[in-house]
Amino acid sequence: MTMKDVAVASGLADSTVHRYLNGKRDIPVSHLFSIASVLQVDVECLISRTMERLQDLQWGDLKGDR
Repeated sequence: MTMKDVAVASGLADSTVHRYLNGKRDIPVSHLFSIASVLQVDVECLISRTMERLQDLQWGDLKGDR
């Protein structure tokens, strides 16, 4: 499924979804639920994966990898 597919199915502009998924814009909770529904995943799954990525980024910063 492409970002455009997600946008169309969730009723959002494809540029908006692109910004959300690339971390350029915060996702309102209502949009998060819409996107999760389209992707057929629990919101908790999206949040936990985001938290894992943040922890990896922060650990990389501490190690001087950035």
